[in-house]
Amino acid sequence: ELYHGGGTDKATGGINRLALEQILPRMLSLSKRANFSGSLLFVRLENLKEVYQRYGYETAHRLIVETAKLLLKSHRGSDLMAKIAEDEFCILLNTTEEEQGIHLAARMLKWAAKIGIALPVAEGEPPQYLNPKLVFESLAFPPEEGVDIRALLDKAPRTPLVCPAKVA
Repeated sequence: ELYHGGGTDKATGGINRLALEQILPRMLSLSKRANFSGSLLFVRLENLKEVYQRYGYETAHRLIVETAKLLLKSHRGSDLMAKIAEDEFCILLNTTEEEQGIHLAARMLKWAAKIGIALPVAEGEPPQYLNPKLVFESLAFPPEEGVDIRALLDKAPRTPLVCPAKVA
């Protein structure tokens, strides 16, 4: 439990991958029993590696933390957000069809543009800010019977989400 943070990713406040792997089978079973569908929204920080290489650990860590804050405030309280990889999050959207995830992704992109991570600059230079570059993919559930949860999270075919240019 100490190693896995008791199910919580300490840096982001969301649940960690291990906790999601334990919760997801129950949610998939519930969705079959109650006859509702949902989706998994995968959010990847496309520029994390570049930020880490160019600006170092502290800036990359702040980018992860600020992105997680955005994701935590973006979804309903009944949904779950988990950090499943260094540069990727997964949001379990209960009773939300895969197609509807595009609206949530579009809102997140709009809000992500307002995140400004201050970059290290030389004294006397004007401040510079960095925004997360987010890429979205979705996966509908419930999947077929007996699916391996790790394979579902890592290898299942995902649908790339292309957000509309304007968001209301």
